[in-house]
Amino acid sequence: MPKYYPHLYGEKEGGGTQVLVLTGVPYENLDLPKLDDLSTGARSENIQHTLYKGMMLPLAVLAGLTVLVRRNTKNDHHDGGDDHES
Repeated sequence: MPKYYPHLYGEKEGGGTQVLVLTGVPYENLDLPKLDDLSTGARSENIQHTLYKGMMLPLAVLAGLTVLVRRNTKNDHHDGGDDHES
């Protein structure tokens, strides 16, 4: 009679998978990949929440683009403006 292993592979590994493996042998013998409990989707969600918390990153990007555009438009005005004939 096989020994009972009280673990269901795929229940929590990888954030829960669509395939659950119930077996009478240790999971190490099956060469199944070692997965964290946190799924890839949950990991990227945490990163997104961190980056956009308080809208600091989008505001910093907007400020940087504004400075870049203003610097380039000031150079155009000092060079004689646009090249239109009057």
